[in-house]
Amino acid sequence: MVYGTPDEVDAYCRELIEDCAPGGGFILGAECETPWDSKRENVVAMKRCAAKYGTY
Repeated sequence: MVYGTPDEVDAYCRELIEDCAPGGGFILGAECETPWDSKRENVVAMKRCAAKYGTY
C-alpha cells in the first residue's frame, strides 16, 4: 500500500483472495488500519480488486 504500484497491489490482493478465500471467512484488509502514508491510488486498487475478485 505504501511502496508498490496499483498494479502490484492488485496482483498481491488477487493472490491473497485466491489463496485464502476458498471456504469462506477471509477478510481482505490493510492490517488493523490503513497506513497513514499509503498512496491513494493503491487504496483504490485494493478496493477495486476486492470488488472484482472477492465475491464468493
